[in-house]
Amino acid sequence: MSSLRERLFPPAAADDSQISSRSAGRVRLREFSTWPIAARAVFATMLLSVLAILVVETFLSTAISDALYELRRDRSLEQSETMRGTLVSDLEPLVGMSVNERQDVIISFMEGVTAGDPKVFKGLAVIPVGPTPGDAVTNNGALTAFVNAEFERELDAANDQFVYRSIEYVEHGVSGPAILVGTTIDVAGAGRYRLLMLYSVSQEQETLDRVNAILVIGGAVLVLLFFLVSLVISRIVTTPLKRAARAVDHISDNDLDYRLVIQGGDDLARMGTSFNNMAASLQSTITELVELSELEKRFVSDVSHELRTPFTTIKMAAAMLEMEKESFTPSGKRSLELLREQVARFEALIADLLEISRHEAGTVELEAKPTSLAGLVDEQVEQLVPIAREYDADIRVHHLSDDTVGEMDSRRIERIVRNLLTNAIEHGSGGVIDVRTAARGSTLALTVQDFGAGLSPQEAQRVFDRFWRAAPSRTHTLGGTGLGLAIAQEDAEAHGGLLEAWGVKGETAVFRLLLPRTPGEKLAAAPLALVRPVEKGDTE
Repeated sequence: MSSLRERLFPPAAADDSQISSRSAGRVRLREFSTWPIAARAVFATMLLSVLAILVVETFLSTAISDALYELRRDRSLEQSETMRGTLVSDLEPLVGMSVNERQDVIISFMEGVTAGDPKVFKGLAVIPVGPTPGDAVTNNGALTAFVNAEFERELDAANDQFVYRSIEYVEHGVSGPAILVGTTIDVAGAGRYRLLMLYSVSQEQETLDRVNAILVIGGAVLVLLFFLVSLVISRIVTTPLKRAARAVDHISDNDLDYRLVIQGGDDLARMGTSFNNMAASLQSTITELVELSELEKRFVSDVSHELRTPFTTIKMAAAMLEMEKESFTPSGKRSLELLREQVARFEALIADLLEISRHEAGTVELEAKPTSLAGLVDEQVEQLVPIAREYDADIRVHHLSDDTVGEMDSRRIERIVRNLLTNAIEHGSGGVIDVRTAARGSTLALTVQDFGAGLSPQEAQRVFDRFWRAAPSRTHTLGGTGLGLAIAQEDAEAHGGLLEAWGVKGETAVFRLLLPRTPGEKLAAAPLALVRPVEKGDTE
């Protein structure tokens, strides 16, 4: 808000200490984008409203202050013009009179004009100039103190025109704004005089203070009204959004029957309708997928069990033929050999299907006991040495930790290790196979890396899918069923572990197994990295 004091006496520029103290007192709002939508809307509305009110009130206060000042100045000049005319008319008849007589006339004049409003008119002085004899006559001794050399020069330059300036006047220990008006009177035969008049602007300042108080109160009321309006508007806008957020939470919690209540026909209502349509479509799709998944589970379970009886008959027949193979011709013996291989493959397929159905039914029970992961790896590597030689694979084992003992179902972990090793032998293109074991805290780790066909990022994401086949470069030649890695991942998760894959197409493939020392325990930091160097034989 503006004031007449500031209008008359502009404030001095703030020094560096004042600027730094104000800067230190500012509240810095950070991370505004993380605020709730309603809070951001209300804050932005209030900020803009307060700024607008401040601008309007500052403009009004300044305009009113200027108007009051100009009104007081004009009235003061009019009153000063009347006093000057009265004094000149009183001095003109005194040509040839003595100094004392002129002094008496001036005193009489002063007593007459001071009968005005004492709240406005604060003083009068008549001062002889140059060779004019006599003493200065004033009814306010402090008035002459405001006349300096600069003001004297302005009076001399103005001749008989009025000169005024704004000053700060102190009365009874209270300061207030005032206007000092001066002019020069030159009466032929009576002499030359300075006429000084002091007018208080306190009444106008009091009026301005009351106006500023009204503006402040009105501004506060407007701010409160804007706040209430912004709350209502933000509630109107954010309530549907909150309902939509709750609906999303319900959908994410598998409550697919939850729907938004549609009210009205505005954009938010159309958004709710679209959301409900999306939820219905999603529910339908998920229901179909669940039904297909259940059908697949039943199919796998039924097939695996229904095949056991005919397979047993086929196996018995193959055993009987095996006992009579000495009487077979060479072509018959070759056919029997092919039959035996296919029976073994068929048996492995049925076993894998049964294992998958157990995992899906949640009937897997771990037979955990203290076992060395490094020892299991050594055993499986030793068993696969003949196959590795057949494929010109060089299996290199590195045990990076002494203690790799943990509670685990050795049969299932052996199956994981065997699957990873045979997979690397089959697709390693006859090169180095880097096998590593390590432990860190409560976590055991195994990595198997080959440098053959490799894996692309897309293949690494799907390599654990059932019956998934990669490109022809990664087709099976060791009689796999396409379920080995899927079962391996299920076995790892049954221990509370993790089986992951990473690779670079045409260069390398890495499989990493992480196991807690105790099934179900939380995994700590991985002892071995999944993303590994492509160069053969590189160490950690």
